[in-house]
Amino acid sequence: VCSDSALTSANLSGDDSYIGCGISAGWWKQVKSQWAIPESTPFVDVFGAISYRKNGELKPLYQDGETIGSVISANDGPGNIGKHTVAAYLNALQFPSSNPNGGFRYTPGQVLDMYAALNGLGKSSVQSTALLFEQANNDYDSSTEKPFSI
Repeated sequence: VCSDSALTSANLSGDDSYIGCGISAGWWKQVKSQWAIPESTPFVDVFGAISYRKNGELKPLYQDGETIGSVISANDGPGNIGKHTVAAYLNALQFPSSNPNGGFRYTPGQVLDMYAALNGLGKSSVQSTALLFEQANNDYDSSTEKPFSI
């Protein structure tokens, strides 16, 4: 969970922009054995098979054989959408928004819906959503408790 001291410090400092805790895709890819879902799970089984518009043609974002473990480790797709989506989903599972100490900015259902909404859209829309996920994944500070150590 996000630590009490992190939340208290934000309130005392007058910074009321706190919106939740998350952990980066880079951190999550180092602790795959601790995920709430197996890293061998096919990406499209969790997030669905969607395509984005590139140069007027629909191109699949991820193929049937790709796992969530391989996607979080890759730097591909517009804005690295896959790795940021996987990390956002893991954060949503790990830090529920119902947590009294604060949770992740999005619920698991919202992450899935935001990703699904990209189907048929252009590269800039995919990149924008990737950036939203990346920002949410990095909503933490050094006092945020990681769910396990590397």
